Amino acid sequence: MKFNPDVILADYTGFLEPEFLQTLGKDGNYILTRATWPKDLAQIKPLVGTVNQMFRERYGTNMNGNSARAFTGMLVLADAINRAGATNPEAIREALLETNIPGDKLIMPWDGVKFDRETHQNTLGKGIICQIVFRRIPGL
Repeated sequence: MKFNPDVILADYTGFLEPEFLQTLGKDGNYILTRATWPKDLAQIKPLVGTVNQMFRERYGTNMNGNSARAFTGMLVLADAINRAGATNPEAIREALLETNIPGDKLIMPWDGVKFDRETHQNTLGKGIICQIVFRRIPGL
């Protein structure tokens, strides 16, 4: 059918994995994909680089979207427990509902963490779109 789209917009199912990109080579160039957390966010948020380096030293690998979200979740929970001043579930629940952490204090690409009292969703969270751009592809 000679279908040659100018771009592929994917939904994070491995499109950012190094093995996938190494296999595709130059054919992986310009793929767009949804992501929750890219390591190169450290270029504009130095905290990301610091936390990723600590993670790599401890676990021998870079953080990914799952570990970055888990880290952020524990940070938010610890903040709420500290503000609650108790381990009583209702006090922690109320502290979580009062959470208002600005984006510059997080390693996620979010505007912050603030929960809606009705839906309990983070109203400041957001996804991102990453584009694969090879600067230099070894061997190609």
